[in-house]
Amino acid sequence: MPRKLRVAPGEHNAFATIREALAAAGRGAIISIAPGNYPEPLSIRRKEVTLTAVEPGTVEIADAQRKSAGISVEDSTVELDGLVVRSAGKPAIEISGGEARILGCSASAGSGTGVVVRDDADATVRDTDIADSRNGILITGDEFVRKRPGVTVEGCSVRDVAEDAITVRRGASALFRLCTVEYAGGRGIHLDGAYNVTVEQCEVTRCSGTGIEVRSAQTTLRECWVHDLDGIGIVWGEQAGGVMGSYLVENAAEPGILREFHWQGQIQVPTPSRTL
Repeated sequence: MPRKLRVAPGEHNAFATIREALAAAGRGAIISIAPGNYPEPLSIRRKEVTLTAVEPGTVEIADAQRKSAGISVEDSTVELDGLVVRSAGKPAIEISGGEARILGCSASAGSGTGVVVRDDADATVRDTDIADSRNGILITGDEFVRKRPGVTVEGCSVRDVAEDAITVRRGASALFRLCTVEYAGGRGIHLDGAYNVTVEQCEVTRCSGTGIEVRSAQTTLRECWVHDLDGIGIVWGEQAGGVMGSYLVENAAEPGILREFHWQGQIQVPTPSRTL
């Protein structure tokens, strides 16, 4: 059976810090964390471990020194459950390789990115709030598009970010379902060189840039509501491929929905599409 460890500063037979518990954790360990503020950024390497708050939303893990991610995971199998993770300039949560489940967490990164999934990681992010960051979620393959992550994001909110809320790029694949994006200083969702991305039953609103910008192959948009934007609702780029299914665009900049196409060596903009 997985070994169960407890972190509770000052409590008998419990660890004083999360780092101490991680150092003692064997394969498959479950570390339950008592309510409190833990100013100790965590680096998890080649482990199989679960970090769970005894009471969801009462455990804050932070790096206020701008030196590292709040929680950095590399080549591990990790579950993060009910945690509040903060950083000042680096990602709040960064996953590189391995498998990760981020469930019912909150992430904020100041001038950094809330959640980053890179390389060949497989990740699920569910019922998580990403806010107060420069960017919300970044899902990216490596520079040579040899390592490509696959990510499922369900029931999450991305809000109050200075630039783009969600970016998927460099061959990464992703499924976004029942998510809300609001108050982004840039684009709501930007798919750039990604592969096999589905965005369904998502709401994108109150962004300064484009609501959803697609410049990737094998993209499916389904039952999305894009509204009340300063920018265009949906841009379907010249190199985009896939299916633009049912959607609703309201109160966005003209033309509302823009499809680019290639003609005689140049990208052309067709007659404006109708905003539904």
